[in-house]
Amino acid sequence: MVMPFGKKVVPDRGEIDFDVLWKRAFEPLLHDLDYDPIRADADLGASIIADMLIRLTASDLVVADLTHGNPNVYYEVGIRHAAPKPGCVLIAAEWATPLFDLQQIRRIPYPLPAGELTNDAADAIQQALREPVRSAAAAESPVYKLVPNYPLDLPQTDSQKFHAFVAHLTEFQAAAAAISVAPAAERRPMAEKLLRDYPLTKPQSPAVILELIRVARDQLSFDAALELIKDLPAGLASLPAVLEMEALALGKCGRIPEAIAKIEQLIKLQGPDPERLGLLGGRYKDMWRAAIEAGNGLEARRGLGKAIDSYTRGMWLNLNEYYCASNLPRLMRSRGGPDDEGMALQAADITRNACERARKTGKHDDWLNATLLGAAFDAGDADQAETLLGLVIEDGPAQWKVSSTLNDLRVSLAGQADSLTPENKVRLTAVLHDLEELSAHES
Repeated sequence: MVMPFGKKVVPDRGEIDFDVLWKRAFEPLLHDLDYDPIRADADLGASIIADMLIRLTASDLVVADLTHGNPNVYYEVGIRHAAPKPGCVLIAAEWATPLFDLQQIRRIPYPLPAGELTNDAADAIQQALREPVRSAAAAESPVYKLVPNYPLDLPQTDSQKFHAFVAHLTEFQAAAAAISVAPAAERRPMAEKLLRDYPLTKPQSPAVILELIRVARDQLSFDAALELIKDLPAGLASLPAVLEMEALALGKCGRIPEAIAKIEQLIKLQGPDPERLGLLGGRYKDMWRAAIEAGNGLEARRGLGKAIDSYTRGMWLNLNEYYCASNLPRLMRSRGGPDDEGMALQAADITRNACERARKTGKHDDWLNATLLGAAFDAGDADQAETLLGLVIEDGPAQWKVSSTLNDLRVSLAGQADSLTPENKVRLTAVLHDLEELSAHES
């Protein structure tokens, strides 16, 4: 177990006693999973580095807690990632924000309340971690998975090849970035040229391949993205990031059952996180809309319930992520159950707080303003909606993202038909029409 020891102060959360966390939660959990647990800092003699390296490389499993930005923990994770192929699991408190590099690698969240760690809180931590840790224990290190032929034994002369690779990657990144800031009419031909210049018939790095799929998805079509994914080698096609993009593309192409099956399998093998549960909720939302159009009330009810369940699970996994929470108010109001209005208001508050946090910490993405626009519609706030419309237009989102936002705004407006003032209804409708015109022009 790689984690801080003693008491540490975490900004905005107060003091955390990591020794108590180990004794009451982590050590019993690892015993339950049939491991012989030991902390990386325990019983180290004079040869601290040698002992630590042996433990990090020889252990069947390393669990690293990233809740606190402890440099030793990050150093030890790096050693483990570069040593054995499987068996490194990252965990963190739900509210924690690990440092940038490890934000891109899957970690398992657990609930860690402020104050003294009670027995009930320790039990909740074990419950949240038990199955995800068991499932993730066999996952491959990202170093072995993404670096071909690792571990490498390169002669000095290969440094020239490395510099050539860096130059190649830099050139590609510049060409890809230029597409997103180009005028709308120029983006498609630029994307087609990028795909011709970097064909998958030639070896490409995983970073290039992932970006090519995104460019095809955002500038060409979801079918084009699926065509790229279809031709990937098995090792690359099984990367979680690729599977997530494939599931989204399948759903947007109307292959909803395939998309749901792929996401559920990914969650089963790799564990849940807000991104995957959000993807799952989105596909069930697509099922709900398709069933409504087909006049199938029973199937619509099932899709709506599954969408709400998936988004709710994703929301509670990490309250700092706004995607899952932002979808719940309008879906709950569409369902109209006895407790749904109260739950919708709670989800709306969580969405606003998560968005505000993202903006203040600089961790927002290109969905932030669109999410806030949806929240303004949910609140019937025409002033805020008009301001946010301008920000969404400035963001220049991909066409499919505009279409997704429009669908949500229509549902929100329809769900409040009787509660809006006439003036706000007219103003919100005008915002919706302006965004529809933008979408039509962009397409």
